[in-house]
Amino acid sequence: MNSPTGAFIEPPSEVDLAMRGLIEALKARGHWALVDRTASEAVTVHFHSPIRFTLAGAPAYPLDRDDDRRTLQQALHGQEVNAEITVSPWYERGPFLTLATPADAQRLTALIWQEMPESDLLKHRLGAALRAAGVEVGDMRINDLGVEIGTISARDALTLITVLGGKHPPRANPANGRNTEGITDRLRGRLRRLAPRIKVTPHPACTSCVQDRPHQIRIGTATLEQINDLIGAIEAGTEAQERSSRHRRALREHGRAAVDT
Repeated sequence: MNSPTGAFIEPPSEVDLAMRGLIEALKARGHWALVDRTASEAVTVHFHSPIRFTLAGAPAYPLDRDDDRRTLQQALHGQEVNAEITVSPWYERGPFLTLATPADAQRLTALIWQEMPESDLLKHRLGAALRAAGVEVGDMRINDLGVEIGTISARDALTLITVLGGKHPPRANPANGRNTEGITDRLRGRLRRLAPRIKVTPHPACTSCVQDRPHQIRIGTATLEQINDLIGAIEAGTEAQERSSRHRRALREHGRAAVDT
């Protein structure tokens, strides 16, 4: 595989792909872990904290007794995941898993996705849809009512308005804090087509902190059903924008070709 400069780039190996997939699944499940590889291409997973969910239907917490670890290990083996489980003396840091092969890591990844609660899965999908649209949200969280979407910049709010089929307000410069209210109103209107009671509030930066953070807009909680609808709307809007962009590029290339002839 060649880079844009023509240099050869070695494609990722099977173990690299397995590690990436496992890291993504664990993040979606709300767990941070150090995922590494051994010289024999086994995949190791060192959890930073105890696992508070089940794996292969078996409790993964607590694991301080031999019987507990044996039960989990047997459950994983029953799903064809060859994993060795150890616990450090500092148990609060979480267990240490050694997965024999990249295929075992891939099967564990599939189990995590399969057993993931709907709220975690939708939160992950919404984050992916927003990033694909060019919108960054850093503090999305799950609560009893659904998913609290969190804070986005005023500039990203304009992007989201467009993706959802809206138009920018008359004064749309996101660098001007005076425009944050108008941008918020326009974004609220688009979001409430999908989540009628969602709260959308402006958070312009003060004069002393404007150099440290952009003007922001906070988006409140939507139910899981509304989150699912929002994901669909964002994905459809992003795809429509990409089709339009491809069409414009094709027209420009056709125009240049006509001039050359």
